[in-house]
Amino acid sequence: MLGVFGVFGDPALTGKPAGADLFLGKQTYLLAEARRRTGGHGHTPVDDVRDEAEVAAARELIVACGALEAVERRIDLLTRKATAALERAGLPEEASAALAELARQVTDRRA
Repeated sequence: MLGVFGVFGDPALTGKPAGADLFLGKQTYLLAEARRRTGGHGHTPVDDVRDEAEVAAARELIVACGALEAVERRIDLLTRKATAALERAGLPEEASAALAELARQVTDRRA
């Protein structure tokens, strides 16, 4: 989900440690957006995260700079576009509904 689960996801649901993408230094859309919004082409608080305190600081920065909100808006837009495409695809109604529900489930981190 463009990196949101890897930073903010519940380990019980994702199967990986909270903040895993930060610890691994993954280049996700979320982290790229946070770097862009904070002017970070060099070292920023989302880089080289080594402990839980740094995970918390990175999360705060991601929220404060608006990167999380922007990425969640993009996820919503892309999900709505995909759902609309399903409606136009001419699939059986049951299949289209099941795929739309699957899209909702994999993109809604509040579920």
